[in-house]
Amino acid sequence: MNILPKKSWHVRNKDNVARVRRDEAQAAEEEQEVQRRVERAEQEARTEHLRQKSRAALQQSGGWKDEGEGGERGGEGSGGVVEHLNLFPLEESSGKKGNAEYLKDQKDEKEREERAIGLLVSLGPQPGTEVTPWYMKTGHEEEKDEEKEKEKDNKGKRLPLSQEEKEKRDRRLKDMLDPLKEMKKALAVKDRKEHKSKEKRDRGERRSSGGESSIERLRAERLQREAEEKRRAQALLDQMNGTGKEKERPRETEEREMPYNSAYFPELARKRQRKDRNAWRDGIF
Repeated sequence: MNILPKKSWHVRNKDNVARVRRDEAQAAEEEQEVQRRVERAEQEARTEHLRQKSRAALQQSGGWKDEGEGGERGGEGSGGVVEHLNLFPLEESSGKKGNAEYLKDQKDEKEREERAIGLLVSLGPQPGTEVTPWYMKTGHEEEKDEEKEKEKDNKGKRLPLSQEEKEKRDRRLKDMLDPLKEMKKALAVKDRKEHKSKEKRDRGERRSSGGESSIERLRAERLQREAEEKRRAQALLDQMNGTGKEKERPRETEEREMPYNSAYFPELARKRQRKDRNAWRDGIF
């Protein structure tokens, strides 16, 4: 077994191990070279795509004239302006532009705020507050102005109330200021409180009476159990001391009443013993 690693065909031979490592390194280098070529090709393809895209954008804008394979900048021979190569003309041309209406509203709002705080002062009237002189107004405009003034005056004045509305208002005022109504409300609150307190008191009494009856019943049962246990204990002591019932005179047992011999009739002897034991227990209790 020790000479196997020295064989030329063995996998653990030093020469074979070195050869395998060399082959693995060579395969890794070849794979890296293939990957590098693929990345280089992809990069060149992307660059060419961007160039074509920029040329198309310049042709659309008129700054590039394609003549042959190489192409030529527009206006180069005729003294045109030479510009730098822009790779993203479409993105710049389609850039975000502000909303004109929104910007105008922001500007007007800023001017109003500045006029309100006195920062912006103008000699003429403020925008939106121009007043047309009377000599330039037409008859229709004068009628409109008169109607507006009448509406303002009517808004400032209260309309006259009808008789029914006056009665309703007086009735509400009397109800609100009636002292009898306040007294009734206070009495109703007091009655509710008294009724609630009475209900609580009745519930407490019922609960206490029920608790007392249950306690009395449990106490009576306990006393009865104690008396019974005391009677049994006293009877047992009297029987042990011989001071209980008078002993009956021993009488001669007949042959028929004598117990069976356990040697001949064990089952009958056990029955007789159980019977005597039960009779003794009944006599005690």
